Amino acid sequence: MSKKVHIVGISPCYIEEGKNNALSVLREKDNAVAAVFARKDDAPVISWLKERLAASGGSHFVDGGTITHLGNAIVFYDSKIKFISDYIKGGLGKKGIIILSNGDPNFYGIGASILKELKLNEKRFI
Repeated sequence: MSKKVHIVGISPCYIEEGKNNALSVLREKDNAVAAVFARKDDAPVISWLKERLAASGGSHFVDGGTITHLGNAIVFYDSKIKFISDYIKGGLGKKGIIILSNGDPNFYGIGASILKELKLNEKRFI
């Protein structure tokens, strides 16, 4: 099974649904998430995910208390769209990736920006 890129909306209206969606993706054994992209403002969501994953392997911290890993996934904060696009292209179909997006990611959000960067046959992984 090929790995997917999951773009998860975490708007205030749907925050619980978004957090649960991200958690279920992180727990999928077939997807094996390698990276999570988030904004610094998403720290409470990352903390919530870390707490839920703690029983099954935990998360790792750096000295400042910033969460750097969720299970085996590296957490990238405040990445530029070019870095995210390049990371996705480099691991397309080989790495599970979660992108946390404030609001609706597919309506003038990061989802549309990512899709513009991909070829037609690559879009099936998003």
